[in-house]
Amino acid sequence: MPVKNTIALITVIILALAIPACPANYYSGNGGADADSHGSAAADQGNDVDTSGSLPVLLDLGADYCAPCRQMEPILEGLKTEYEGIFDVRVVNVQQDQATARQYQVTRIPLQIFFDANGNELFRHIGFYSKADILAKWHELGFNF
Repeated sequence: MPVKNTIALITVIILALAIPACPANYYSGNGGADADSHGSAAADQGNDVDTSGSLPVLLDLGADYCAPCRQMEPILEGLKTEYEGIFDVRVVNVQQDQATARQYQVTRIPLQIFFDANGNELFRHIGFYSKADILAKWHELGFNF
């Protein structure tokens, strides 16, 4: 194999290994400035996600580059609407809100964290989570919605 081809192949392999795999790794680099449904536009300012209150909370932490995170968006939006007043759904883009990512020690995304109404963490799940699985987990945790 000519040297040029060998160098090109090595470069491709190195780049492939360096690209973050979703959900395997959380990208800790600076996110873009565009706001979306996963969080605020201000990078690293933090949402001060308060998980205590009168309702249990489902906190989803994800990012735009992550395909499973994007697949979760319509599910989370549907849950927000359907279960309004029963449990809160909060969504954070970890690229744009790195302070919250650090607060919850995010290492892989998408990450869903279930909290009771007092803000106590009950369960964590990494990866895509269907609506049926989310509701089943709430039921397993003792919440009958």
